[in-house]
Amino acid sequence: DDVQVDPDWLAAYAEAARQWPDAGYFSGAIRACFADDVPARIRNQQAPLSGMLCVLDRGPRARWLRRRQFPYGPNMALRREVLGTHPFSEQVGRTGHEQVRGSESSLFLELRRRGVRGRWVPEARVEHWIAADRANASYLRGYYHGCGRAQVRLAFLREARPCLRIVIAALREIAKSLRWWWVPARHRATASYLRGQLHELRQRSATDATVRNGEVE
Repeated sequence: DDVQVDPDWLAAYAEAARQWPDAGYFSGAIRACFADDVPARIRNQQAPLSGMLCVLDRGPRARWLRRRQFPYGPNMALRREVLGTHPFSEQVGRTGHEQVRGSESSLFLELRRRGVRGRWVPEARVEHWIAADRANASYLRGYYHGCGRAQVRLAFLREARPCLRIVIAALREIAKSLRWWWVPARHRATASYLRGQLHELRQRSATDATVRNGEVE
């Protein structure tokens, strides 16, 4: 209910699926459509906050998606047989009051691990409605904190060297702050992401300690 598709959206995905039978999933462009009361400081910083705002533009030419380029939830398509054999992980994703992100990331990480590739389809365009309560400081903190927690969970679920992957992810977030050093909201996003990683690591450590103590008893 927060996405408006372009008239040719479905036809664009259907043509891409026909033209590229080896592609298992597809990603399209997402433009922001802001509510009137969203502040200008958010409207003018779409690139630094693209994850939270779910805006995406990988250019005007169709191409294969790179290894860590995944679709965003408001605009993606998957082949039925791919989704049927690779369901979403229940270890991540929002449940009740727990705002851990990563449900789509878990799916596409697993697909790439199994050799399934994706295509960028620039003609498949949508507009994503962004209300003020999804573009304020509180939502920003919660969103990126949840992303940091999800990254740690996924690292231990999917990666052979999870600690290395966690450090690399942290460095990537810090690099974003350096790239957009003049954007305060980007610094708050990075700080929230890192706090989310630490939260999940501490929680995991406490759980492991409880299990070990139970085994000793």
